[in-house]
Amino acid sequence: MKNRNPILILIIFILIGYILYDYYLRPKNRFINKNKKWVFVELKTTLLRDTSDYFYFGQISEEIINQIDNNQNTTGLFILSNIRFWNNDDLLEIYEDEELGGFKIFRVSDIHHLRTYKKDPVLIYDMDELHESSKNIRSKYK
Repeated sequence: MKNRNPILILIIFILIGYILYDYYLRPKNRFINKNKKWVFVELKTTLLRDTSDYFYFGQISEEIINQIDNNQNTTGLFILSNIRFWNNDDLLEIYEDEELGGFKIFRVSDIHHLRTYKKDPVLIYDMDELHESSKNIRSKYK
């Protein structure tokens, strides 16, 4: 009987390790490389003494949108990728260059308004409303 106790303890540790891995690490990977939807999102971020409004087009995981729609995910973070924004010249510009990675991370609670789109906003607007960076992206779709 004494020889079986270390094996039983080892099996219990392996099971606990798997449960902890499944609970803490796997949810972080759930939203990576999943189906994404194009959205327009209005965000209100509040820091100590400052409130900022952001208006972005981008892509969000479809699973996160469904959770927000069902009021399941009102806390936590989300990744907004392939960001497009209206610049100071009122032209739709790509949020990416040599320094910027093209994505931002926000809190779900910062979402003030969310609207989904079927395709990239670069394809929706007229050419005279697009910045050069958006025109380059649009030409790649053809």
